[in-house]
Order: sequence, then structure tokens, then C-alpha cells
Amino acid sequence: MTDKKSICSKLGIVFIALVCLASFTDCTRRKLLKDEPNTGKVKIKRRFQSQNAEFHYLNCKSKIEYTDGLENVQSQANIRIRKDSVIWVSVNPALGIEVVRCLINQDSVFIINKLQKQYYSFSFKELSELLNFEVNYALVQSILFGNPPYMEIDQDSAISDSTYTILQQKRKNIFIENFLRNHNQKLEKITMKDENTYNTLDINYENFLPIENILFAFSNRISLNYRNKKGLQNIYIGIQHNKIEATNKDLRFPFNIPARYERK
Repeated sequence: MTDKKSICSKLGIVFIALVCLASFTDCTRRKLLKDEPNTGKVKIKRRFQSQNAEFHYLNCKSKIEYTDGLENVQSQANIRIRKDSVIWVSVNPALGIEVVRCLINQDSVFIINKLQKQYYSFSFKELSELLNFEVNYALVQSILFGNPPYMEIDQDSAISDSTYTILQQKRKNIFIENFLRNHNQKLEKITMKDENTYNTLDINYENFLPIENILFAFSNRISLNYRNKKGLQNIYIGIQHNKIEATNKDLRFPFNIPARYERK
């Protein structure tokens, strides 16, 4: 694994889970929706939009678990988001001492490793080429908010059973399934599969609690399977939010790279 891939998976912790891919789920026993196509899609879109998190600012105190088969890390983290603008992550393993700070904006990702006095910088174009998958800010934000990554559904299809309505989407070489639970209209699972590389990502949202009249997932379980020169690799990331605050009050996103830090 290259240095860039390593830092994406081990220092970016949250970010790596949001920018790769997901698994395909068997649907052989699900029936096609009986609605007339256009009417059915309008209903489905309204269901998804009705529960979308649309906060201007979000402030989270969270616990992150990371394992890749070789390392197992658990850490406290602060996550701040300004909608459509900035995602900020501060990782504090113990005693409130910050070891990693990450800033994601519309164009790029920056990571500071305070222990090693190093920093990393990637454009979304570089990350897309590195991961062989189109990555952008909107995708990262949607997954953190628990929203469907792609809301334009005119050319997509939907299937249903007694538990879920599943919106199936195809974006270039990525096959996507969004699982919406029927009884509360919440998105509980997103799966993606790159049909060229067979890399997969499976995201599960759990423990829904009300935030500003919207049910918000306080627990995320993320499983990434990808291939490199070493063979099949697996990364698991669990995110447990202990506190989530939605606010219109300005939040700070401090991010200064000391001049003495080495760029890697």
C-alpha cells in the first residue's frame, strides 16, 4: 500500500469510510413497486427528502473504532460540519490530547499528524484517481448526514418488500442500493459496488434519535472491502455519536499547518 493509501486508511479514519464503495444485496424475493412509474418515483423521492438531514451547522462528539486486521484503534473525536462547505474532524485518543486533525472542503482533503509533525493534502481529483472511484464533497457530506448520495432518481428503479423500499441506482460503474425502512421512512443502509474493480462498501445506520424533528442515526457501521497488490483487504469503522447538536450559530473550523511540519 502506498503512503497516500496508508494515510487515507489510518489517519483519515472517518474520511476513508466515506469515499470508497459498497456491497450488493440479494433481492430475488422482493416485488416490483406496483405504482405507475412516474407516480411511484415521486412518492419515493418525497419519502427520502422528508427525512433528509438539512442542518446548516452540525457539532458532534463521537467515538470512532477502526480495524483493518492488523490494527485496532478506538478514539474520541469531535466532528463539525458547515453544510455544503466544510467538514472538520479532531481525533483525541486520550486525555484530550489531539493527535490528528482533518479538514475537508469542496476541493480538497487536508490531514495533520501532530505526533509525527507531518501533514497530507489531496485534491478530490487525486483521491478519485487513487481509489479508482469518483469522490467529491457532496458524496462525503451526504453519507455523514445519512442522506442518499444521489437524489436524482428519474432513471432509477425501486423495489419493495414488507420491511424496506429499496432505491437502486447506477452512476457510471457504481451500482448503489438505498434501503428505506417503511415504518419510519429512514434510510438504514447504503450499499455500493464498483463493477470494474469489485470494491465494495456497506454502510449501516442505527440508533435513530430525534434532532430538530428529524430522526438522526447516532450509530454508523461501515465495512470496506478493496483489492490491492497484497490481495483482498477489509476495513471496519464504527462511529458512535455521544452528542449531536444542530445549530445556526457559527462554528469554528481552526486549521493551521505549522511551518515546521513536513508535507508527505
